[in-house]
Amino acid sequence: MGGMKFSIRDLFWLLLLAALCCAWWLDRSRLALQVEHLNPDKRVRLDAVVLSVDTTRQLVDVTVGFDDGARRGDILEVRRGKLKIGEISLREINADRSRGTISSQRAPLQKGDQATRSGN
Repeated sequence: MGGMKFSIRDLFWLLLLAALCCAWWLDRSRLALQVEHLNPDKRVRLDAVVLSVDTTRQLVDVTVGFDDGARRGDILEVRRGKLKIGEISLREINADRSRGTISSQRAPLQKGDQATRSGN
């Protein structure tokens, strides 16, 4: 009986083909996630907390970043309780936090205030 025989070279080529397919799939998945983050029509609601406020330079640090879907130019509405007290325009985005400038305020912003970007 003549069965199928595989050489080590055949197994190597099969392993190489499987590795290339996995690498291609991972790259396409990563690219799809990046495109999804850049699509403004699919933006989700962001909820953040104000970490710090620099009143002299009008800068605010918040607890959302690129990994959460925050992007440069996003406008976050700042609330204390149910009262809207201002807005922040995000300028610097890191993985897990962002820095923005105060674009409007009705009362001084404070550490612990809630900041939100509503989803579309």
